[in-house]
Amino acid sequence: MADRPVGRLLHLPTATARTEGPGDGDGAGRGDGAGDGAPWAELHAHSSLSFLQGASEPSALVAEALRLGVEVLALTDRDGLYGARRLAEAADGTALRTVYGAELTLTDHGLGRPVVLARSMEGFQRLSAAITAAQLAGTKGNPVYDLDVLARAANSEHWAVLTGCPVVDDPGEDIGDLTDVSRIARRLDALGEVFGSGTVHAELIDHRLPVDTPRNDAMFVAARRTGSGIVASGAVHYATPAQARLAQSLTALRRVETLDQAAGHLMAAPTAHLRGGAEMEERLARYAGVFADTVELGRSCVLNLAELRPELPVFPVPSGHDDDSWLRELAGRGCTRKYGPRGAPAAAKAWQQLDHELAVITERRMAGYFLTVHDIVDFARRRNIWCQGRGSAASSVVCFVLDITAVDALRHGLLFERFLSMEKSGPPDIDIDFENHRREEVIQYVYDRYGRDHAAQVANLITYRPKLAVRDAARVLGYPAAAVNAMTRSLHHRPARPHGTGDAPDDGPDPDIPADVVALAAQLRGLPRHLGVHSGGMVLTARPIGTFMPVEWATMPGRSVLQGDKEDVAAAGLVKIDLLGVGMLAALHSAADLIAEHHGRQVDMATIPQDDPAVYAMIARADTIGVYQAESRAQISTLPQLEPTCFEDLAVAASIIRPGPIQAGSKHPYLRRRAGEEPVTYPHPSAEAALKKSLGVVLWQEQAIRLAVDCAGFTPGEADRLRKDLTAKDSTEKVARLRGRLLEGMARNEIGPDAAERIVTMIESLSSYGFPESHAQSMAGIIYASAWFKLYYPAALIAGIMAHLPMGFYDSQTLIQDARHHGISVLGVDINASAVHARLEDDLAGPARGPAIRRGLTSVHGLSEDAAAALLAARADRPFQDLDDVARRGGLDARLLEQLATAGAFGCLGTGRREAIWRAGAHVRHRQLVLPGLDALPEAPDLPAMTPGETTLADLIATGATAGPHPVHHLRGYLGRHGAEPVAAVRTRPARRRIRVGGIVKYLQRPPTANGMAFAVVEDETAMANLVFTPPVWARVRRTILDAPAVLLDGHIEREYDVTNLIVHTAHPLQVTPPQDEADRAASRDL
Repeated sequence: MADRPVGRLLHLPTATARTEGPGDGDGAGRGDGAGDGAPWAELHAHSSLSFLQGASEPSALVAEALRLGVEVLALTDRDGLYGARRLAEAADGTALRTVYGAELTLTDHGLGRPVVLARSMEGFQRLSAAITAAQLAGTKGNPVYDLDVLARAANSEHWAVLTGCPVVDDPGEDIGDLTDVSRIARRLDALGEVFGSGTVHAELIDHRLPVDTPRNDAMFVAARRTGSGIVASGAVHYATPAQARLAQSLTALRRVETLDQAAGHLMAAPTAHLRGGAEMEERLARYAGVFADTVELGRSCVLNLAELRPELPVFPVPSGHDDDSWLRELAGRGCTRKYGPRGAPAAAKAWQQLDHELAVITERRMAGYFLTVHDIVDFARRRNIWCQGRGSAASSVVCFVLDITAVDALRHGLLFERFLSMEKSGPPDIDIDFENHRREEVIQYVYDRYGRDHAAQVANLITYRPKLAVRDAARVLGYPAAAVNAMTRSLHHRPARPHGTGDAPDDGPDPDIPADVVALAAQLRGLPRHLGVHSGGMVLTARPIGTFMPVEWATMPGRSVLQGDKEDVAAAGLVKIDLLGVGMLAALHSAADLIAEHHGRQVDMATIPQDDPAVYAMIARADTIGVYQAESRAQISTLPQLEPTCFEDLAVAASIIRPGPIQAGSKHPYLRRRAGEEPVTYPHPSAEAALKKSLGVVLWQEQAIRLAVDCAGFTPGEADRLRKDLTAKDSTEKVARLRGRLLEGMARNEIGPDAAERIVTMIESLSSYGFPESHAQSMAGIIYASAWFKLYYPAALIAGIMAHLPMGFYDSQTLIQDARHHGISVLGVDINASAVHARLEDDLAGPARGPAIRRGLTSVHGLSEDAAAALLAARADRPFQDLDDVARRGGLDARLLEQLATAGAFGCLGTGRREAIWRAGAHVRHRQLVLPGLDALPEAPDLPAMTPGETTLADLIATGATAGPHPVHHLRGYLGRHGAEPVAAVRTRPARRRIRVGGIVKYLQRPPTANGMAFAVVEDETAMANLVFTPPVWARVRRTILDAPAVLLDGHIEREYDVTNLIVHTAHPLQVTPPQDEADRAASRDL
C-alpha cells in the first residue's frame, strides 16, 4: 500500500525536569511508588465514557489510583454520569473512596465547562436531574443548560463546583485571557451567581506546561479576591502517560480531523494523568492550604450509590385490591384455564408451584413488576401484535398462566429459582419478543402510559471492535478513504495484524494494514465509541427516572435513553423490561394472514398442532431454510445427526450451536452419545445431577451454576454472582476470576485435578455466550411453529419472510430458489398485481398445487412502504393503464419509475423493459395541473428486447434477486465446457471425490471459535452446497472469494451423517472473456 503523506502521530516530548518557582518539584514523574504516604483526592478525571475524550476505562483509573495511593477519586465525565456505576463497581472492596460529578458544557453562557461534584445523595440526584433536563432540552450530543434550573438545584450543602478545564477549543481564548486576574474574578463571580458563592471553588491545574504556573497564579489571586475556595486537580484524561498518544487520536476523532489537522487542539505533553499525593503536595507547596483543602473537599463528597433505592411505578389495580391480591387473582384465573380448578387432582402440582412463586414474589415486593409486564403483553394482544416472553421468565408458572410466556415450566421441568428466589439478588429479568415492525407501538405505549419522566430505554455501549478500530485508526492517521476501505474489507472477529506476524503458521498477517494503523487500532479496541440504544430494554420508576441516572435523546426520533447499559442499570437497582423485536414473529403473523386469505384456515402460535411427527421429520432432514434458528449452515449440518423427535430436542438444537457449548466441546460428544456410539460419562459423580439431561455435556447456564454448587460448594450468594457474571458484557474475564475459588472448592470436595479442570472448563465456556434452558425452550416454540408453517404452507411462510426482509440467514434469491425446489412459482414485481410486500396469488400457469408468491413493490430498491401504499391507493380506483398513468396518479419521481421499469413492473401494461426505462427516464414529475393530452411523453424509439441474461441482470440491479432464471443458469454451457458440474452434484457424488463447481459464494462466516476455518455456501440454479476452507486455503483464496462475483471452485466432497460439505482446495474468479465461440460470447454478454 502506498505511503500516506500526512497524519503521523505527534512526537510527544518526554516529561523532563523544569524549575519555574517555589514548589515546582523535580519533573513530571508518575509518582512511582504505590502509596507514598500523602493522602490525595483527585477531583477531576475523565474516563473513556467521556466519549472520544478520556482514554482510560474507570477500572483502569481505579487501578492506577490504588497503585499511587490516591485516597479519593472523582469521575467527572462531560455532560453525563456515564461511568458512575462502573467507578463504584471497580472501587468496591478497595481502599479507594469515590466521588461522582460531571463537567457541564456552559460555554454558550460564557462560563466554560465547570465541574459539579455531588456532596450528598440528594446532590447526586439533583445533578442527574439537571443533566437530564439539559440533554432533553437539546439534541443528541448537544445539551442545553438552563441557568435558572441549575441555580435552583445548586446548594453548597449538596454541590461543589470547580472552574474546570480551560476551554482549549475556544478560538477566542488566548494566554492573556487565562492569566487575566480580573477576567478570572468576573468568571468566578458569574459562577457564584448561578451556583452560589459558597459552592464555587477555583481549580488549579498543572500539566507541566509553560502556561500552567502563570494561569494558576492568576487563578489563586482571583479566588482570594472573590472569596472563593481553592482546590487543585490533575484534570485527568488518562491513567498513565502511556495513553497520551491514544488521547491525542481520540481528540482528533472527536473533531472529525486527522492528527495533523487537529494539531493545535491536542494536548502538548503526556501529563494529563493521575498523580500520587507526595508529588501533588510538592507541586502545590507554593499555594498555601490548597493541598489540604482539596483532600478535605474530596472526603466531604464521598458517596455510596448503593444507598439509592429506585422503585417501580404504582400499578393501578381495582378497588379492594393491592398489587399482591390482584396478581394472585389474575394468576388464579390463568391457572384454572390452563391446568384446571384448585382442588382438582390433575392440577394440584400446578397450584402448589403457583402458590410458591406468588409467595416469593410477595416477599420480594415484585407484584407490581409482574402486573406491569402483563399489562404490556395485554396491550400487544389487544392490538393483534404477536408476542411471547422468553429467557429465564419461561421458568415461571406465574408467567405462563398470565400468558407472558408460552412455555409450560412444569411440563419441561424448568427451575423457577433461576428466574427469581430469595437468594437471587436484583430484580428478575423478563424478555418479551414482539413482531419487529410493530415493536415501536409497544414502546410508545409504555412512554404514553408512564410518562417520559418515568420511562426510558437502556443504552447500549458501542465499543471499538476490530473493523471499526482499524477504520478510525487509519482515518485519523490520514490514510485516504479508498485505502481505509481496503484495510477493513476482510477483517472479521480477530484484531488486525501487521505484515510478518500471525497467531498461527496457517493464519497469516494482514499485508494491507500498515503497522502504525495496527498499533493505534490495538489501543482503540474495546474503548467506548458512542452510546447506542439497547435492543429493547426499558426501565420504569416511580420517581422521575432522571434522578437516578441521566437520560438523553437517542438518534431515533421519540426515543430517550439512559446514560448506562444493562449492567449499569442492574448496578443502579433499576428494573429492566426487555421489549425485543423478532422478525420471525412478524413473518409468521403475515404467513397466518395469507393462510386465512387463501386457504380459509385461522392459525396462530397457540393453535398450531403440537408434536407433529412430520414436522420433526422435516427438521431432521434439514429442510429448514426459513425455519427460525435452524437454517444456518452449522444448524443444517447438525440436524441430520441430532434427528430431533420432540420439543426438548429442538431446545437442544437451539443451544448446541453456540460459542459456549462449542468451546466446551459439547457438540460432538452429545451427538455420539445420543446415537449410542459412545457411553454417557461425567467428569465426576457429583456432576451427574447437573449434566444428566444433556448426556454428560454442558449446554445451559443453569448447568454451570449447579456444577459450581454441587462440585465446588458455592453458596447461594456465590452462585448468584456466577449467574450475573455469565451474562455480563465482559463475562469471560469475570468468570475467569472465579477459577481459583472453583478449583479450591472442588479440592475440598476431593475432586481430582483432571476432573476439576474439566468442570471449570465447562463453566468458563458458557461465558462465551450460552443461555438458560428456559430461553432455549422459548426459542424451540418458534422453531416448531415456523417448521410447521414450512411443512404445510411453505408458500405462505416464504412470502411472510420476504415481506419482512432483512431477517434470518438468507437473502431473497436463496428464498426464491428454495421455493422453486418445493414446486412453488415465484412471480416478479407487477405494477397492477403486487402488494406492498410479498403476497400469494393463484398460480394459474405454474406446476405448483398451491398458490404462487408474487414479489412486493417494496422489493424494488428505494421504493418505501409509503410510496408503495400510495400506488395501491391509486390503483384501488382503477388499474393503471400505462406508464404515463402511473406517473400521473402514483406520485413517483423519475428515479423510482426507472427502478420499477428496470424490475419489469410495467410488463403487464404491454411495455417492454427498455421502452419503459426510456419513458421513465424522460418523465418529469408533474408539479402543476395541465390540460388533458398535453402531458403525454413522446413515443419511445424502436428498442430491442432484453436478452434473458440482461433481464436477470436488470432484476438483480433493481431488486437484488430475480424471479426468473438464476444468474448462474446463463453460464451453464460455459461452466460445462470448463469441467464444472452443477452444485447439486455435490450431494450425489461419492464422498472423497474431487469435483469442480461454479457459482456464487454467499454467507461467508469465520467464527472466532473455528480456529481460523472459514465457512460459506456456493449457489447455482440447481442447489446450494456448504463450503469449508482450511486456514491455509483461506489465506490463499480469501481475496478471490471476497472480490469475485462468481467463482470456480475445486475441492473434494466430505460426507458424514448425511451432511455433505465441499472442502475447497482452490478458487478462481469466474472469467468468461475473451470468449472463443458463439456460445461463450452469449454467456459473456448475458453475464
